[in-house]
Amino acid sequence: MARPAYMFIGIDMHDEAVMAQYREGAVPLLDRFGCRILALDDAADLLDGTYRRQRLILLAFPSMAEARGFWDSPDYAPLKRLREKGSAQD
Repeated sequence: MARPAYMFIGIDMHDEAVMAQYREGAVPLLDRFGCRILALDDAADLLDGTYRRQRLILLAFPSMAEARGFWDSPDYAPLKRLREKGSAQD
């Protein structure tokens, strides 16, 4: 059985209209690759260190192959450009 793979995203959104377009396309694509959103938090407490982003997201994929499949998907390429246009992320 494949081990799950996790994707952690820290993001600051600066164009909500662009990010709405991103979500509209990304959510169905995430579903297609078996992804579950484990956490989405706009008010996370930082217990130590200096990391700070507006929104923290934790995604779970069934396997690294599914995570890579999503990330490298030709369907995701235009969505990546939207995300980069509408936000700053780690």
